[in-house]
Amino acid sequence: MASTYTIDRSITVNATPAAIYPYLADFHQWIKWSPFDSPELEMNREYTGSPSGQGAEFSWLVPANGASGKMAMLAAAEPSSGQVRIDFLTPNDITIEIGFVLVDQGADTEVRWSLEGKHTLMTRAAKATGMLNKFGKQELDRGLAQLKAVVEAGA
Repeated sequence: MASTYTIDRSITVNATPAAIYPYLADFHQWIKWSPFDSPELEMNREYTGSPSGQGAEFSWLVPANGASGKMAMLAAAEPSSGQVRIDFLTPNDITIEIGFVLVDQGADTEVRWSLEGKHTLMTRAAKATGMLNKFGKQELDRGLAQLKAVVEAGA
């Protein structure tokens, strides 16, 4: 088995890359669409570093269960791409990298979202049962659908 895993998903959004990019490059905007965050989730959030784009950082703590982590925008090329490292610190120490690419298609934009991580004992077991791909694809698809809805509504 390979030492890493990758999950790729995409969606077409009826907007320009310039209209979509701020929702991806600014961690303050992720609460509106990310499958990893939600306004309903009681979470302590801290934003540091650059306001958006490369150098932006976000950390969180969920008091109810002690889950914590941090994200950093490693690279950003407005309005076409970005690379984010996510460190889930507790309850499991897992690091993943996600990348997004915006492909201009005239009136629409294809948003490509990829997730890559190193296998752990937990992810190897999830892969063996098919749950890693199923869960990963579901979460990325949910996030992309929420991003599409937010952008197309002009929120």
